Amino acid sequence: MIKRSKLYIIGISALIILSTYISPSLSIRSYMFIKGHPIVAFSKLEYIGNDKMYGKGYYSEGWEDRLTGSGVSYFYAKRSIIGMYWVSSGSGP
Repeated sequence: MIKRSKLYIIGISALIILSTYISPSLSIRSYMFIKGHPIVAFSKLEYIGNDKMYGKGYYSEGWEDRLTGSGVSYFYAKRSIIGMYWVSSGSGP
């Protein structure tokens, strides 16, 4: 009985984590949240277009890289082979 409940908890946790990488905007918001900016993760995220090399582009203000101290406002989400979106970020398009 205890093994079954642990399996349910692990399964539900895995589904929640994987579901955040199904859409590009959710993957960018979870990226911001994991990197230590939970408030900015729920701020306005503007779609700026699609790039063949980097993927779908988004713009957000108020996000700063903690290691370098520079502002990061452009995010790109590109779909991988397995269907999940991977995020890259930078200071300019």
